[in-house]
Amino acid sequence: MTLVHHPDLELMQGDDWAISATLIDANGVAVNLTGAELEWALVGPDGNPVALAEADATITVISPPTAGLITINLANSVTSTLDAGRYFDTVRVFVTGITTDWLGNILVDASAFEA
Repeated sequence: MTLVHHPDLELMQGDDWAISATLIDANGVAVNLTGAELEWALVGPDGNPVALAEADATITVISPPTAGLITINLANSVTSTLDAGRYFDTVRVFVTGITTDWLGNILVDASAFEA
């Protein structure tokens, strides 16, 4: 299976994050998200998963679900706890037993407003 990588993202520590994505398969076709279960994970600069509660990151499927569009939202109260550095993220999509991964890099910039 070919993994689909998203373009690198650069986000600010302590800001609200809204990460928009179009999930596509290895053939470039939008993943039909009708009835899908989605998970998002973030791995820190140290190579370890960031401990996020399920409520810390919400994934919204944008209508119509056949277009493969999602938004991942994190509140500033969550992103303010992240250290500056290069992170790796991935979305896992479960549709009728098939798992599709979407992954890439996020550069978290240090904020002058966070301690």
